[in-house]
Amino acid sequence: MFWILAAAAGVGCCGALVVVAVRWKQLAIKWKLVALSVTIVLASLAASGWLSISRSRAVVIHQQDLTLQAVCAARKGQIENYFQLLRNQMLTFAGDRMVGDAVSQFSDAHDSLTADVAKQGVTPDRARQNDRAYMDSQFRTKLTDAGQPYRGADAYVPAGDANVILHDLYLVRNPNPPGEKLRLDKPDLDCAHGRVHARYHPVLRQYLEAFGYYDIFLFDLQGDVVYTVYKETDFGTNFANGPYANSALGEVYRKAAAATQPGTVFYADYKPYEPSYGAPASFMAAPIFLDGQKIGVAAFQMPTDRITAIMNSSDGLGDTGDCYLVGGDLMMRSDSRFSEASTILQQRVDTPAAHAALEGKTEAIQQTDFKGCEVLAVAMP
Repeated sequence: MFWILAAAAGVGCCGALVVVAVRWKQLAIKWKLVALSVTIVLASLAASGWLSISRSRAVVIHQQDLTLQAVCAARKGQIENYFQLLRNQMLTFAGDRMVGDAVSQFSDAHDSLTADVAKQGVTPDRARQNDRAYMDSQFRTKLTDAGQPYRGADAYVPAGDANVILHDLYLVRNPNPPGEKLRLDKPDLDCAHGRVHARYHPVLRQYLEAFGYYDIFLFDLQGDVVYTVYKETDFGTNFANGPYANSALGEVYRKAAAATQPGTVFYADYKPYEPSYGAPASFMAAPIFLDGQKIGVAAFQMPTDRITAIMNSSDGLGDTGDCYLVGGDLMMRSDSRFSEASTILQQRVDTPAAHAALEGKTEAIQQTDFKGCEVLAVAMP
């Protein structure tokens, strides 16, 4: 569950009273009466003015409150509709006959891969040697550039023979640089997995690009990733017991693999994801059934750009208002429109409005926001 918080810069008002003083004892009675009358009039005018200003300020704050509540409600509706759209896409994808055929054929090709490439002189030991070199150079460099720790090559090289050969074929031998490995349709060795990949990869790549997903995964029921679009280091690894089993993707895989009926979608909240160089990632997954039999799991790595675009719209917020998602840990789940760097899982929003929303309340609160500014804020679940 996320919480939406909108905040606008507050408006403050103040008044001043100018007093002219002379020695009281030097005034005649009539002037004292005049002075007293003037003082009473001025005091009445000041009180009336202050009351008017206070009422005006209250009206302005009330109007801002209504505006921010409207903004929050609108963003809430857009986000909920977007997640419903993602859910429907996941169900449609996992239930598609083509996807079922693809995961079945990828799984069969995965099982025969070691024997297929052995005929061409490729052994698991040689593949492991190549994969260690790739991890120590390419993957280590990308992790270091992103400020992430590197656990050593052996922590990332797949244990299974077929999986390490997949790494060799689609990562190490792939002539495209990291981030563009998806451009390869068929590996340079002739094998059943390569032929299946050439058949389905262009279609699945087009699906990913059309809907803006970060990646698409197909698993067999043993937890092996037999296909991804992007071919990061998670491709060809095992999510039941491999290097990324404890990730958010591992969490949704296990839930979907345990499902006994089609039509269920499982979600995992944002966590840093090592194959994406520590960037925050969230996932959704669903079981794949073919002719009534569960054969695998499909998963999407969800896009952040669309969610942030919804939250960063300036509609109703003017030049200073901000609107963002906050998780149960009080960390942002979308980017602030005023931050050049990503604030997802980076910025904590420990404010009264956020706590009110955690308790299921929708309230307008004047508070200091995470930037140290005085604002009027509204948050809702």
